[in-house]
Amino acid sequence: MSLLLGLLVQCNSKKKENLQSTKTQLLFAEMNDSFGGRTKFQIFVDSTYELLLTEDSNSYQKIEKFKGSCFITGDTVYFEPFAFRYTNSEKAVLKNNFIEFIGEDFPFRLKIKRLSPKINQTIKLGQISGYSIFTYHKKFYHYFQDNVKPYELTQNDLILTNKILGKCFTDNRAKLKANNEGYVKQIIPVINSKNEIELWVNCICKNGHFQNEYEYQILEVSDGGNCFFRLRINLTKQSYSDFSINGVA
Repeated sequence: MSLLLGLLVQCNSKKKENLQSTKTQLLFAEMNDSFGGRTKFQIFVDSTYELLLTEDSNSYQKIEKFKGSCFITGDTVYFEPFAFRYTNSEKAVLKNNFIEFIGEDFPFRLKIKRLSPKINQTIKLGQISGYSIFTYHKKFYHYFQDNVKPYELTQNDLILTNKILGKCFTDNRAKLKANNEGYVKQIIPVINSKNEIELWVNCICKNGHFQNEYEYQILEVSDGGNCFFRLRINLTKQSYSDFSINGVA
């Protein structure tokens, strides 16, 4: 009798696993880092989600799974009745091919691989490669004065940014490791107290240790020489300032 019950339990658990694996996706997003970490996030048509975090190394594998309920309205994901536990987020925003979780603990975002139905994007990063744009959050990003607010960069803004950066590279050619195409750029856009569009720009050499990470989190490195530099761009004035190259360890 106990053997029969054990077989029934196994069969039921396998049925549940098969049902979960065949659930229809509304959204699939992921991140793979350079150190063996993998993050996968899915939203299903039955208004459930699943976050799977995997860490791999030569000596161990760690797997964490988070589940819950949510719904999508327009470009926003709402987590109900409980917050998204991993970042303590009540909602997330779908923008520029990323899902950005708005939480109290830390900034977190993943690249969208599949989304149904598709939504309109403010900018098309594929047309100008090597850029990653982050939404300003006062709690996490302290690169501006207190009296700024987030700004949504447009395609024309990005084209102008690339043009101004081109001038910066030309002006500082002798100091830098490569030209404009040799760096990836992280941008945080805001509106300042003068109602001007201001950008904080972080530039990192391509093909370095952070090739996969630059799209997902702001990379702050204290050394590394001319593989890393920062500047500010005022799009309204079409100028740049505060150009700063990292020191050498």
